[in-house]
This record gives sequence, C-alpha cells and structure tokens, in this order.
Amino acid sequence: MDFMTDKLEISDRIIHLENDFCVVTKLAGENSQTDIPKIFKDEIEFKLNKKIDFIECPHRLDMPVSGIQIIALNKESFNFFTQNFSNNKIHKTYWAIVEGIHDLQYQTLQDFLVFNTKKQKAYLHDEQVRKSKKVVLDFNIFAQGQKYSFVEVFPQTGRTHQIRAQLSKNLMPIKGDVKYGAKRSDTIPGIRLVARSIKTPVPNSKELKEFTSQIFPIDNLWQSFIDSYELYKQGFSDGKK
Repeated sequence: MDFMTDKLEISDRIIHLENDFCVVTKLAGENSQTDIPKIFKDEIEFKLNKKIDFIECPHRLDMPVSGIQIIALNKESFNFFTQNFSNNKIHKTYWAIVEGIHDLQYQTLQDFLVFNTKKQKAYLHDEQVRKSKKVVLDFNIFAQGQKYSFVEVFPQTGRTHQIRAQLSKNLMPIKGDVKYGAKRSDTIPGIRLVARSIKTPVPNSKELKEFTSQIFPIDNLWQSFIDSYELYKQGFSDGKK
C-alpha cells in the first residue's frame, strides 16, 4: 500500500510490528512525541493481543513532515534505538520536492546550525559559532518537473530542521515550507518532505532491517516524483547510470 489517495486507516499505517517496537507512517501535522503514541496504542494492543505499559518514540519528525516513525514498546527498546541514533548507526532517506529547476547533481552540504527555540527556527553558518552544531547531508537531484526538482536526501546528522534549513540555504526551499523560504504554503497538508525509509539495527537481532513508509496523500506532483524515481532506478538496473 505505498501510494494512496483515499483515507489511510490506522491499521494500514503500521508497517512493521513486533513485541519490542513498531514502525509506522506518521502523517503531516502529527506530533511524534505526543500524538503518535496515542494514535497507535489501541491498534498495537489489539494486534499484539496484550496491554502495553510503555509506548514512546525514540526519534522525532518535524510536525509538517510525514514518513517513517519508530515506536518503542518498552524501555529497553527505547534505549536501544536512542543509543543507535546517537551513534549514527541508523540511516534515513528522505524524499523532497524543492522549488525551482536545478541541475541534476549529487552533493554534500556542511554547515553549522543554531536552533532558536523561541522562534522555532534553525539558522545556519559557514563556520562554527557559539552554540552551533555541525550538520551534514548528501542530496541527489535525480529529476526535474515543470517548476520543481525531485531530490533524495541522506542526512549524516539529525539536527532539528536541518534538512529544511540546509536545502533552503542552497536555494532549494522545500515546496510548502514557508518558514524556510518557500513562496507559499502547499495545497496538501504539511510540506513536501517525507522520511521515506530507514535502515536500522533492531532489538534481538544481528541484522540491519530496512523499512519504507507510505506516501500520503498522493497527488499529481507526488505521482510525477514517483514515476521519475522509478525511471531513474530503472536506469541503474539497465546500466545507464
């Protein structure tokens, strides 16, 4: 159920579930810390057929961002994922639709970020300043639309608003992200930034597992992104890239 146009039921948003943790699709407008546990608790208890005393998210997505979200179902699992995030052993891939037609390219961006809690906004600097944190991401512009460019983003660090601020500084504001330079808000909820997939160690396993989120809601622009991405990947498999 990757691409959907109608209502997305809670049960459909559960991507993976086992006793220690759950992986779900967060929708734009939902708060990772306060909303997600409440939204999914009853459904998780129903599917596991047991009462859950602990349910918390070990990482967060910005409110206007949708995509992959891990939910820990016990303290040990929460600490496990928190530690792996801190040690950069968990890797996420984002999909972004940015304003403007940009050259097809693969680049690395490195900046120093200061997050203003009063304004709830990230500010970037070329050099280290007081209270700044180094932020790094790789991005791949793989296709272009009529007014927009389609981008894969691979963050190497996970600071608040990092992707939104770094793409904007590089003259690529995310569609709908008015806070970081977009011309106007979007026609669908949130902004055009999705945490598409995550590759992570999981409790009680020596193997890395990869999970992929749904895209919701889907419109013509997202469909164009998806079609372009499939052609791009097909080019790799055909040996054209």
